[in-house]
Amino acid sequence: MSIWRKICCCLYPETEVDVDKNTRLLPLEDRLMQKIDTPLKVLAYGIVPPQFHQSRLPENYCSDGIKKVVCGNKHTLILTKSNYILACGDNHYGQCAKDPFAQEEIGSEEIIEESLTLKLHAFNVENHEILDIAAGSNHSLILAKPFSGGRAKVMAFGHEVACGFLDKTDKWKPTEVEMPPEYSHKEVVKVFAGQMRSGVLFESGEVLAWGEWFDVAKQRSPQRIEINLEEGDSVVSASFGKMSAVLLTKQGRIYTVGDNTYGELGLPSEITSSIQATQVKTFRNKRIVEVDSGARHCIVLQENGKVYTFGDNSEGQCGIDYNRTYRPQQVDIGDLEPWKVFAGDSHSGFITKQGEMYLWGDNTAGRLGTSESTSIFKPSLLQDSLGFHVCGVALGGYISVFILGTKEMSLVKH
Repeated sequence: MSIWRKICCCLYPETEVDVDKNTRLLPLEDRLMQKIDTPLKVLAYGIVPPQFHQSRLPENYCSDGIKKVVCGNKHTLILTKSNYILACGDNHYGQCAKDPFAQEEIGSEEIIEESLTLKLHAFNVENHEILDIAAGSNHSLILAKPFSGGRAKVMAFGHEVACGFLDKTDKWKPTEVEMPPEYSHKEVVKVFAGQMRSGVLFESGEVLAWGEWFDVAKQRSPQRIEINLEEGDSVVSASFGKMSAVLLTKQGRIYTVGDNTYGELGLPSEITSSIQATQVKTFRNKRIVEVDSGARHCIVLQENGKVYTFGDNSEGQCGIDYNRTYRPQQVDIGDLEPWKVFAGDSHSGFITKQGEMYLWGDNTAGRLGTSESTSIFKPSLLQDSLGFHVCGVALGGYISVFILGTKEMSLVKH
């Protein structure tokens, strides 16, 4: 087998592999073995999967662009508009939807494929449209809706605690997560993942979570996050940190739940934790449009373009002058006009309305795209993205991923 053929076997698996009755890795025709690329280029920093940085995404899966990028500790999932998921990186728990102990025969040798640190591979959910994806430290989630109709299904794979698997076994096969009977008639619209937990948002605005609960207990069955909302309001988005969660509502309010040791709830220091989602009073008279959680900090975008952070700042991830803050603080961004905000475990970023990417926080392994220092305490321009259109962003534990492409595919709509 030629060297190129060996590489293709990792990038484009040829044989059909059953995942479960609803999921499989699709067989590929011989013509797909040819190297055909899109204009979509990957910039990956930190602990990067093999051959991922500065690679081009394959035309066969990404000709229409991408919908979403997510990162765990060291793995990445890319949801394409062609209804495929591209996965790569750390696969020790099966979080990239491939058997970590797969064997492959090459010539007369039997070898263990490099399936613990995967190169890019593609899969989808047979007869389903993939609506959403999420990645925690060592697990992943898929929200998929049958083409034939019916309710969307939540599927998990990877670490058994974070996935909520009752048999306490890690799984590489995307496996449906059963919702409590009282929610069986309700529609899931989004999935979320934190370090060791998972969650879903229902069309009704209710949020369920499972995995390592906010008090460190292992809660494998989905439980409702209690929240008292103002009349007429409802939850529209959520983000999970290491031991906390932040919820964004339709009226632009923020509610937090979990541990507040480092100020990650945005509540006074005397509140060490909260078992019920509590409104962050700093934003009571402000309309918030974006929020994201790192391990122990949060970043918030106000409708007027102001950026706030709260929580742990030991690596500069909050971009402020304190080691930590319990009260949300405004980040000095000068005349920049942020459009979306992002949080990794200990780094942060935003993309401006002009399409420029700014990052700050922990720069271990160069995850901020620069070799200048260990940590960067103020928003710093990602030089490698200049002159390109940013089409996807994901900040994870030890990795940052940016996808560059055409103006038509850009995150920022000009």
